[in-house]
Amino acid sequence: MPRQSIRIRMSVASIALACALISAPAHAEEKPATAPATQPAIPPGPPPAGALQNFTRDFPNAAWMRGSAEAIDYDIVVSTKERDPKKYVAHVVIDKQFADAVTRTRAADPAVPGLRPVLTYRLTADVLADAPTDDKPQHLSLLCYVGQSDLKSLKIDMTRDTPAGPAFKQWVNHKGTLDWHEFVPAPGQGLRDGKAAPPVDMAFLDTLPLVLRGLPFGKPVDLRLPVLAGQAEAKLTSIEPVVMRVVSTGKAETITVGTSQMQAYRVDLFAPEEADAKAAPTAEPNAEPRPSHRFWFAAQPEMENVMVRHIGPDGAETTLKSYTH
Repeated sequence: MPRQSIRIRMSVASIALACALISAPAHAEEKPATAPATQPAIPPGPPPAGALQNFTRDFPNAAWMRGSAEAIDYDIVVSTKERDPKKYVAHVVIDKQFADAVTRTRAADPAVPGLRPVLTYRLTADVLADAPTDDKPQHLSLLCYVGQSDLKSLKIDMTRDTPAGPAFKQWVNHKGTLDWHEFVPAPGQGLRDGKAAPPVDMAFLDTLPLVLRGLPFGKPVDLRLPVLAGQAEAKLTSIEPVVMRVVSTGKAETITVGTSQMQAYRVDLFAPEEADAKAAPTAEPNAEPRPSHRFWFAAQPEMENVMVRHIGPDGAETTLKSYTH
C-alpha cells in the first residue's frame, strides 16, 4: 500500500507547539534515588488502578500494522520571559518492533519465541538550552517502548548534548519494577540510579502522544492515570509518578492547525492540585479550569488519531507540521 502524506501549511503567527516531551507538570520535591515511588493523595474520583482498561487495544488501520511506519514533524514554540520564543522542529517516527527483555533493546531475531511486540516512539530535535545566554542548539534523542497490546510504558532512553557534556537517562518498567540509570553532567546533578515499585498502569509523560491515542474517542472519558515526569530536560527529575486526571468529552471539535481547520478530539490532563475540575482555581468564577496539558488528536480516519496539537505548562505549544504513513 502506498504511503500517504499530509502536510499542514504553517504561518509564522500560528506556529504552535509545546512538546509534552520538553515540558513537564509540577512534581513533588525530588527524593533520593532510593526513595520509594509513592502516589500522592487525590480528590475522590475514578481509582487509578486499571486505568488502561479504559483504552482500546487494537490499531487495525495504523501504519505499523501494515508493515510501515508513521513519520511526523511538529513545529514547537516555547515562550520564555528572558528571551524571544524558542522555535524548532521535532521529528517523530512510530513503528512496531519486538523487544528483548534481556538486552532491553530491539530483538536481533524477531522469530525467537517469547519476545514482546512493542510500539516504538522515536523523537529527535535540536533544541535551545534553558539558559537565555546559550543560543547553541542541543541535539535531543528520545526512544520510548510501549506495549502493543496493553499500551504499557515499558522503557525510555534519552540522550542530549549539553555544554557540560552528553546527558543520558534510561527508565525501564518491567515485571513490577521500575529502575533507572541517569547521568546529567550539569553542576549539582550527576549520577543517579535506583529501583521502585511503580503504580499500576503508570505512563511516561513522553509516551502520552502515543498512549492517549488508545482512548475510546467518541465516548466521554474521566479517569486517573499515574504519570512519570518527562525525561527530555537536561536535569534530574522527580522519581515519583503524579496521578493525573484525564478528561475528554468524546466529541470532536474544530481547531486551527497552522492555516487549516480540522476536526479533533480534545484530551485534558489535570495535575493533582487541579484534579477536581470544579475546585480548580480559575481567573473567573465560571471560567473553564486550566489543565497542565491539553492534547488534540485528529478525528479524520485517514490520520488515525495522530496528535495534531498540544499545549503544555508555561504556554509551550506543539503543532502538527506534516504526517506521513
